Amino acid sequence: MTAELAQAIFFMIWGAALVFWVWGLKQSLRLLRRASVTSEFLITPRDEDEPTEPGVVRGEAEVEGPSAALLEELVRRLPRALGSTFALHTTADGLELRNALRPVFSRVGWENVTEVRLTVARADLGRTRVSYELDLGPLSRWLGRIALLLVVGVGLPVLLLVGGLIWWLAIPSTVPAVRWQVFQTFQIVHGLWPPFMVTSRLGANVARAQASLHAVIETAGDAVSG
Repeated sequence: MTAELAQAIFFMIWGAALVFWVWGLKQSLRLLRRASVTSEFLITPRDEDEPTEPGVVRGEAEVEGPSAALLEELVRRLPRALGSTFALHTTADGLELRNALRPVFSRVGWENVTEVRLTVARADLGRTRVSYELDLGPLSRWLGRIALLLVVGVGLPVLLLVGGLIWWLAIPSTVPAVRWQVFQTFQIVHGLWPPFMVTSRLGANVARAQASLHAVIETAGDAVSG
């Protein structure tokens, strides 16, 4: 392998690893600074300039039936769906469910949620709109700090150390066989994946909680309208 070919291969691999590292950094900072809003659960598109509260995920759903009857049905169904760790409280226009225990002991899918807030309001043509907020509490920020620590404390040193060793030792070698070690640059991936394990776990739990909540809302709407 020529030195020029080894350099070209190095830049492709190391450049891809750098992009992967920057993506992990953005995901970690996103956990710390703002909520992860899932657009498929928003009826009204959110303004990109609208400020978001850290650790709060918002969504909406519309179902058939009057709001008062739907609220009564939700009072009956939600505690069973979320589990016994959530205590239900009624408000002027909706419900609040607070996790009485540490979130990690909650039902699968709700272990990152500390509070659920629902607001019920009339919509057009006899429908009811349910707006909700899932409060992830301090756990999301702790996971964000852990992910950021892995990105900066593990990913960045591995990126620079492995890249430096390959660039300064393998590529300039006068022995062509040594230049084949440029493919060892792929070893950088071992230091880049851990942050995504943290962020993807939180994202999967939030998506599971949202899907579960929407299923309860839709079932309650079917029960009221039917």
